[in-house]
Amino acid sequence: PLLIASALYFVLLGASPVALAALGESAMYPPASARQLASGAVAAVSGAGNRVQLSVRSSQLASGTVIREYLDASGKVIAIEWQGPTLPDLQLLLGSYFARYVKAQSQIQVQSARPADISHRHAQLRDSDVVIESHGHLRAFQGRAYLPAMLPAGFSIDQIQ
Repeated sequence: PLLIASALYFVLLGASPVALAALGESAMYPPASARQLASGAVAAVSGAGNRVQLSVRSSQLASGTVIREYLDASGKVIAIEWQGPTLPDLQLLLGSYFARYVKAQSQIQVQSARPADISHRHAQLRDSDVVIESHGHLRAFQGRAYLPAMLPAGFSIDQIQ
């Protein structure tokens, strides 16, 4: 009954249940509701000149939004990037970091003297253990989140578009 209710919820809302792994968790295969676009690898050069491989998996949600997961050798998601016409479920993608992200955004809004511009949104959280950046406007959202301490030596965050 719970499974049927959950499926009905997603059908009625036009949403698709997403099973992508959250930041810092082990990756899962893309859900049936997301089309896997590509898998590949990004090379990072460490200080000793050794090449470190990160796996990159791209999936497209039913909304058209593309999500790229950057996985370390153990299969943990160390970075996520998204781009598309809708904002993905950030609670799902950010996992345990989501509450901190929301708290940081609410503090910024309280401190801001002018009302938030709903036509263009920019939000970020920069802590020593996580960086989350999201911006965009209607039908054009993009962002990225990564765990700085887990990025391999020589890997540039600019490779996370």
